[in-house]
Amino acid sequence: LAGTREYGVEARAKLDVVAKGLGAEAKAYHRESARITGAREFAEFFVSWTSEDTELALGARRVKDSTNGSDAVTDQILARAIHRIDDRLTVRVSQELSLNGKDANADFPTKTTFGADFKLTDNLSLVAAHEIIEGKTDHGSITRAGFQGSFWNGGRVQTSAQRDLNDASERIFANVGLAQDLQIEDGWSVSASVDRQQRVYGTGEDNGGLAGAGDRESFTAISIGTAVDTSLGKVTARVETRLGTDGRWNVAIGHYLSPYDTLSFANNFRYAFEDPETGAAVTTAQLQLGVAYRPVDGPLILNRLDFGYESDPRAEAESGIARNTWKVVNNTLMNVQPTNDFEISLMLGLKYAADEVMGTRHQTFSTMSGLEARYDVTDKIDIGVRGSALANWTSSTLQYSIGPSVGYALSDAIWVSAGYNLVGYKDDDFTAAGYTSSGLFTQFRARLDSSDAQDLAKWFVEN
Repeated sequence: LAGTREYGVEARAKLDVVAKGLGAEAKAYHRESARITGAREFAEFFVSWTSEDTELALGARRVKDSTNGSDAVTDQILARAIHRIDDRLTVRVSQELSLNGKDANADFPTKTTFGADFKLTDNLSLVAAHEIIEGKTDHGSITRAGFQGSFWNGGRVQTSAQRDLNDASERIFANVGLAQDLQIEDGWSVSASVDRQQRVYGTGEDNGGLAGAGDRESFTAISIGTAVDTSLGKVTARVETRLGTDGRWNVAIGHYLSPYDTLSFANNFRYAFEDPETGAAVTTAQLQLGVAYRPVDGPLILNRLDFGYESDPRAEAESGIARNTWKVVNNTLMNVQPTNDFEISLMLGLKYAADEVMGTRHQTFSTMSGLEARYDVTDKIDIGVRGSALANWTSSTLQYSIGPSVGYALSDAIWVSAGYNLVGYKDDDFTAAGYTSSGLFTQFRARLDSSDAQDLAKWFVEN
């Protein structure tokens, strides 16, 4: 609800061919928010073993927050165990252990969690958890207990109490939430939810408290959405608001159309507005227009056109400069496969940006062009080289990125690789720039057929 833009990937794989019950899961995302100046890079993975009543998992996590040119990095070892004692009672324990010297991110402290779920009836469960937090600057505990239930078709109710305790304060919160999904007719559904958090005991400001404990203010959050299938494609819309110390609004509209098996369009519009208790309001808006052309024989072509606007007067308090930013960015990717074991990808990006700083307008135009070639050494292993150039035509500057990589196919549908860029640059507006920074990089790719690609595009639009 804070004007957040996030994109990433999440994957799960069964590894029964290695050992029965063995599996792996991974998650990575990039997040930007209108509330802060900077971005977050998040990556974690687990290797797990599951039996009929027990799950054991071991993994790792890295989080890097980049703000005003400085990085805060946290590396953690993760472990969890879940055991179902009987049909009604399940217990769990987890550990998030920050490595020494890599614990700069306050949102991810060292944490140990004990929890249990008890099924009172078929429709009602008692849920409880206790967290012990040992952060770099915060020490304390969080205890939660409540009920979760579903008493009618499409409806969900939850209520809980939460106690936060640290060296300096104690706070108690009451939480209640109601959600409803409704299928009006074939091809038309609506959903709505209301959540309320109220601080009933405690001292200090609403936004204080333990790091990593979530929102520490009293607020009401409301969300209403719909999805409709029409002759012109699938349309989704959602409106969200949060009324608390800060007033926030989010609007999201998506559209997906696939007139042919080889051609699809995915478009979305997002608007976010935040009116803080102190300071000026922040507004962001973005329109994305995407098209994918996937012929049976011929090049794969992907194109996305973005229009963006941001007004953040609070930047003046941080840097002494208030600004309004307009931006137009286009990214095009074309992939061709001359032979079964050789492929080439061509990338082209165009960007026009206009910043209004202290009443003065500054305009920039830049381009990104790149090429990647890959060759299959075996059925599982491939090698590749990738190079690109970023040109700022306004300032007459040119930056390069080039480096080799090695890939490995875990299965017919999953491919991973690692490489090293000898030189590099960074520009978040070009989608290809995710692998242009200098140094070591990794990539993950899932190979999709046309129906998979359509389902994936629909999921992005709906979510």
